[in-house]
Amino acid sequence: METADSSIGKRMRELRLNMKMTQAEISVILQISDKYYSRLERDVCRLSYDNIVGLHDNLKWDINYILTGREVGKSVFDKYLFSQPREVQKKLTGLVLWTIRIVNIESDTKQINTLISYWAKSKDEYGHKNKITIDNGLLKLVRDNMDLSQKEMAELLEIDVRKYGKLERGEIRPTLQSLLSIDRKLGYSPSFVLFGEINSLPYINEAWNNFSDDVKRKIVILLENGIQLVDC
Repeated sequence: METADSSIGKRMRELRLNMKMTQAEISVILQISDKYYSRLERDVCRLSYDNIVGLHDNLKWDINYILTGREVGKSVFDKYLFSQPREVQKKLTGLVLWTIRIVNIESDTKQINTLISYWAKSKDEYGHKNKITIDNGLLKLVRDNMDLSQKEMAELLEIDVRKYGKLERGEIRPTLQSLLSIDRKLGYSPSFVLFGEINSLPYINEAWNNFSDDVKRKIVILLENGIQLVDC
């Protein structure tokens, strides 16, 4: 059976062809050999941390789609949230997350609380322009909201507890397998874990489907007023 992991190379090829670029051109951008890049597209080799960061930073490819095959679904949030400038997106996301918790939708409360905690820390403790990622405390924040020990978290991700401790402290880089485990078992996308991209999470759009029509109308008003509020 074809899995998300075994299809990574196929999705990389798809995105490369969409950009009308050759394997050699991509390999130059990633600073790897074209032979090695070819092996990545054929799923002979696994993407490294540096490869993933290069695809994100230099090519602006959708890391969530590449690694998981999952694209964020469309909702009203796309119209009001993702069409805004990045700084406005960030501020509006905070309003949206608070709304999701306040209206008490049927969702994983621990995940929502983690996002609220993330928003509060990135705003107050680290400042607007900095993000909490796997390098500077994200896993601890997730673990605290799940009320798990490091040992329990390590068992959940199927890695050695000492290795998990180093990963949580940012002393080692996450492997492809670690990123996929965090996505599948904890529900936090690679783009969120690596780059702090809250808007890449499926929760925001998935939450929309759980709202009643009345709540949807209220959220549209919130978003319309929020755009005016954060953009002034």
